[in-house]
Amino acid sequence: MKDNIRADYDPTTRPEIDEILSLLDKDYQDYESEITRLQLQVAALSSRKRRLKVYEAKLRNLAAPIRKLPNEMLMLIFD
Repeated sequence: MKDNIRADYDPTTRPEIDEILSLLDKDYQDYESEITRLQLQVAALSSRKRRLKVYEAKLRNLAAPIRKLPNEMLMLIFD
């Protein structure tokens, strides 16, 4: 089908035209389905990326220099 379009194939009978239109409609539906599938995949990946960023922020907070101070020292500073 796609090869016929690329080769400037011109159907001459009504049944040929109807068949090609049917195939084009099927191709269109296939593309729509693939686009939807990919959009869902992008949404899932974006969600995973956001969760990683939250996890990264938590880890960075745990690695903050103030965390290295002993509790006794922190109590002296903040009391």
